[in-house]
Amino acid sequence: MGIISIQWVAKLEDNMRFLAQEAAEDVLDEMWWQDFARVIPSTSEVENFSWFVHSAVIEDLGLGGQVNFRDMVMKQASFTNRYAGTGLSIPRAKFLDLDGHGIEAAAEWSTEMGIESQYWPQKAVATALKAGTASPGYDGQNFFSVAHPVNPGWAGLGTFANYFTGGVSGAYPGACPIDTSVAADTALSNMAKVWTYIAGVKAANGTSPRNLRPWKMLVPPALVPRAAQLTDAKFLAQVAEAGKSAGTGDVSAIIQRLGFGTPVMAPELGAAFGGSDTTWYVLVKQAERSRLGAMTYVEREPFTVRYFTGDGGGDYTDAQLDRMEEYEWHVKGRNTAGFGHPYLLFRVDAA
Repeated sequence: MGIISIQWVAKLEDNMRFLAQEAAEDVLDEMWWQDFARVIPSTSEVENFSWFVHSAVIEDLGLGGQVNFRDMVMKQASFTNRYAGTGLSIPRAKFLDLDGHGIEAAAEWSTEMGIESQYWPQKAVATALKAGTASPGYDGQNFFSVAHPVNPGWAGLGTFANYFTGGVSGAYPGACPIDTSVAADTALSNMAKVWTYIAGVKAANGTSPRNLRPWKMLVPPALVPRAAQLTDAKFLAQVAEAGKSAGTGDVSAIIQRLGFGTPVMAPELGAAFGGSDTTWYVLVKQAERSRLGAMTYVEREPFTVRYFTGDGGGDYTDAQLDRMEEYEWHVKGRNTAGFGHPYLLFRVDAA
């Protein structure tokens, strides 16, 4: 191979861009994060979102008609964008020598970056989800908590949980396993407990229901077979109870009423990636139209590839690379994944 021309490098870069696009299209088939996170374009380093909490309520004023006053409550969520990216540096000699495999390395790297840039939002959302039991949301509680305030401005209106774990306490259902450690009918009963609790979460005025309904289940791979069985079963074996024999019950109407939908598999949430093989998540229907969402992916700068060959002339970076006898490729974006409304997403542990 002779001296590499600017035109030759440009041709290689065109091919690299094509490979990146091709790889990105393949990975899109396995995405789940768009259903669980709201994408919000950003124009600054820190994005602040403010809204009025629905606190208004009409009350019975009795015969006297004396009006009670309630202040409007405003809440704010803040998201700070962070850089994410990587780079590739290849000595010029590897492009000059046929046995250097520089061209193959650059093409393969471009393919991998196409996949990574498309996959990054899902990875970021999954990372935030797994940290949700120890990372606070906008109300000051950890995003997955047993003590979210019904109204962040009025502590006296009580709390609700979007984290089901541990023993039962009052109306709070506690852990609700659906894995094979429990019988299938027990797992279905646990799903019903979760449904009942979610339906009973109050609106921010403290008197009306939020009218939350399960929409999607997010499960690790280990839970997919059982979750699929529970959401599509016609009949389930029932364990014998006192005075009754074991048998099989028609559960199709119950399952239809619960409305959990087809389970969505998230490998990133399993034990192999630092999560749990028995924890499952419930996204409620309101998340579909919420502007903040259950999870939020804020994008300040989309991922882009920049190419530095040392052959451009006049640019400090090019001149430096020319002295170093290297080519460089950079991928960089600016974004963040964070928490939205806690009443839109529920985490359920097995213990």
